Order: sequence, then C-alpha cells, then structure tokens
Amino acid sequence: MSNPSKIAKVPFKFYECIILVMPTGKKAANLREFAELLKVVSPRVLFHHLHQFFIKPVHQPRDYPNDFAHWAAFGLEDFMLAEKLSNLAPFRFSDVEGLREALVDIIEDHMWESPIIPWSRPGSEFFFNESTTMVIPTDIEAKNLIELENALIKVNTSSVYYHFFESRQRLHQDTDDFSFWIENNFDCPELVSQIRNIDFYLYSLLELRERIMQILESELSNMGRQS
Repeated sequence: MSNPSKIAKVPFKFYECIILVMPTGKKAANLREFAELLKVVSPRVLFHHLHQFFIKPVHQPRDYPNDFAHWAAFGLEDFMLAEKLSNLAPFRFSDVEGLREALVDIIEDHMWESPIIPWSRPGSEFFFNESTTMVIPTDIEAKNLIELENALIKVNTSSVYYHFFESRQRLHQDTDDFSFWIENNFDCPELVSQIRNIDFYLYSLLELRERIMQILESELSNMGRQS
C-alpha cells in the first residue's frame, strides 16, 4: 500500500471546461424524422447530446441520462423508448459510428414494434445542437493523494466533468484522469478499482465529486492506520 504523502512522479494538474453550444438548424417532430436525422448529423452532435448531458445543470442522472432519452420521455411521452435509450451507455463505445449504429438500431426496432409513430407537440420538437469544449487550465494541482482530496473541493464541477467524463475520449480508454494518475504514480490498486467502478450514471457532478472524496478519505484513513 502506498504512503499517503508519497510524491507523484508527475503532479495532477486540474483543468476546467466551458461547453459552447451551437444550433445545427435541424429538428425532429416525430420519431421517424428523429431516426433519419440521427443517421446524418455530425459526431459532435451525438457527443453533445449523449456525453455532455452530464455537465448540464438540468442533469437528472437517475431518470434519463441523455438528451435523447429525456426527449423520448417528455417530448414524445414514450416512456418505454426513454427507458431503452437510458440504458445506452455512450462511454462504453470507443467509436462514434458504432454508437450511432446502436442508437439508430434501438429506435428503428422500437418503431417496428410500435403500432404508431409517436409525435411531439408543437414546441416540443427535438432540436439538434453540437458543441465545442473550451479547456481552461487552473492553478490547482496535487502532488500526492492528500493534496488530491483537498484539491477536489476547490475546483468547480466542470473540472470534475472534464477529468471524469471527457477523459474517456481523450485517453481512448474507459477510465478517468484521477484513477489513471493514481495508477501510474502510486501502489494503490484497490483505490484505482473503487474509483473506476463508480456507476457515474447514478450521480450528479456534485454527488460524484463527493463520492470520489469519500473513497479517497477512506483509503487515506486505511493508509494512516497501517503506516
């Protein structure tokens, strides 16, 4: 087990991010239009509506954890489809086109099984947007596990999002920056495993930060007892 005050080979540098949202001008009033547009919109549209849902202040992770599922529930009032789309885990896909194919398959299978094509009410159409992520460096960094825990409370939730969610695209692995840094600097396999096994679909960003800090606090306490 690692020493809690052991200095890392490379410090953990915290970044924040700002999401710049841009409308595409495309919208869908019913599920068939929605499926056809999903086949042609840019990958940045899929990323925004699926992956970046977690940084939005209206994020409701326990209900419908992406914009498509949210629209199916409240725009189309098709709660069965909303549940199917909620079960899609976008971060498990390394390839955007594979994610697009899985998404279209869910919707087309649902339309095949449904006697009618659901429509939204006027004003509740789905508007497709895309986005650009602006990454901003902070002056906050951590050189050991104690400093990492203390730093987490100082950064805003966009930093938690950037290091826990967008890292999966940046690292091309199903992992976050925190556990990746710990794995490469300290002998703490159990700590790495606990952070990576967090079911992040169940948490808001504030709750996720609290959960990571709880795991770190517990591990640091164990290290202190054994040192």
